[in-house]
Amino acid sequence: MDFIIGSFVKAIIMKKQSRSKKLEKTTRRLDRFSIPFLVVGFFIFFSLLVASIITAKEPTEQIEEVREPMTVKAVKFGSLQAEEKAVGTVKNRSSITLVAQSNGSVEKIMVKQGQHVARGTVLLQQSSTYSGSNAPFLQREIAQKNYELANSSYDSTIRQTELARQQAEVQRDNAIQLRGISRDSIKETENIINLSENIIKKIEDDIQAERSANNDPSVIQALNQQLLTFSSSLNQTRSSLRSLELQSTDNGPQKELVDIQYKITLNSLELQESSVKLQKEIAKLNLDLAKVAEESTRIVSPISGRIEVVYPKIGEFLSAGSPTFIIKGEYDLAIEVLLAGRVASLIDKDQPIMIAMPSVGSGGQDLLLAIDHISSAPTNGSLFQLNSTIPKVYSPLLYEGQTLAVSLPVRMSGQEKLLPLDAVFVTNTQSFVFTEFNETARSTPVVTGEIVGQNIEILEGLEPGQTVILDRRAVDGQRIKIEFNSR
Repeated sequence: MDFIIGSFVKAIIMKKQSRSKKLEKTTRRLDRFSIPFLVVGFFIFFSLLVASIITAKEPTEQIEEVREPMTVKAVKFGSLQAEEKAVGTVKNRSSITLVAQSNGSVEKIMVKQGQHVARGTVLLQQSSTYSGSNAPFLQREIAQKNYELANSSYDSTIRQTELARQQAEVQRDNAIQLRGISRDSIKETENIINLSENIIKKIEDDIQAERSANNDPSVIQALNQQLLTFSSSLNQTRSSLRSLELQSTDNGPQKELVDIQYKITLNSLELQESSVKLQKEIAKLNLDLAKVAEESTRIVSPISGRIEVVYPKIGEFLSAGSPTFIIKGEYDLAIEVLLAGRVASLIDKDQPIMIAMPSVGSGGQDLLLAIDHISSAPTNGSLFQLNSTIPKVYSPLLYEGQTLAVSLPVRMSGQEKLLPLDAVFVTNTQSFVFTEFNETARSTPVVTGEIVGQNIEILEGLEPGQTVILDRRAVDGQRIKIEFNSR
């Protein structure tokens, strides 16, 4: 056992000695090659150092001069017109669908499919009941009679008020003449008063003389009776004088009373005329309303054309809005754009819209069209409708139902402060644009406002006429060549 263990230990020691000898030989080989490797490495390092020194001596300005400036799109701040992008649909306005305008059964159909009709032709007649009774017709007859009565009453009332006005004017003129007569009578009345006063004075003197002479009492009594009579007459004459003086003055209450009565009469007549005029107008409106109700029971062709489809049948009950006929007239194309209410209210009707024509035949050029109409109320749910006529020369290039890109001019206050959205860069801390300065791009901070279509409002940071770069490849300090963007 001891022999085995000793042999095993001896084997291990001999193996370690063998490995030590191999490692020593390897170290000697490396020592032999280390010096040449160091020499080659030093030479390579020295070559690279010399090359870098030579390269560093070349001026960097020459590299900059070799670079060509980048051509970029730009726009003058303040010259951009606001636009709204939308999609329009080509419509054939000559092909229309007529619908029933009221509820009722079909009494008569005056046309058939394929028939050519002129504008204004009656196509269909409805009735209120299946027996053929027509309530709107009777209502129109009643309204017609009421209007005729109101019209005749108006004429007679106007004649009566004119006579009453003439009567009031005559009464006023009579009052003016009466004041003149009263002024003339005052002098005569004053003379009568003076004469009466003298007679009374004479009678009083006679009575005094008779009493002094102790004459017959019956004579004195007769004189007293005469005195009483003349005194009473004098009082009445003086009262008449005061009345004449009151009537003759031009500023007295009598004149004011006459003037007030004249004005009251005229105002009353004017009110009466206005009342009968209003009654006549109301009767006319009722007649027009009854005519509209009656006309709603008839379907009339609004254009000249060919009857393509006839939907209803005799005796069929139609609800308002039910389709009745399809009429196709001359080929007449238009572009129809549906807009939200806010956008529709901002459209500049005086400026043309721009549609992108298809490339086949027209070269893909944009077409400017005048705005024909923008609806004042929603026509498709909550959307408003814009229409523009397409010239007939472009009809062969388009077809009904085709969709085209449309640019709409927007009118708003402050649109001179707009820039395209692509021109504005936004970070977490600020918004900025690139402006042109000495043929280089320069970052300029701005304060933005409301977004309008494909544009954004610039509140602060730019001056009118300043060149703003639209190309998003531009970087701060880069040399550029400006190419101004056109609409």
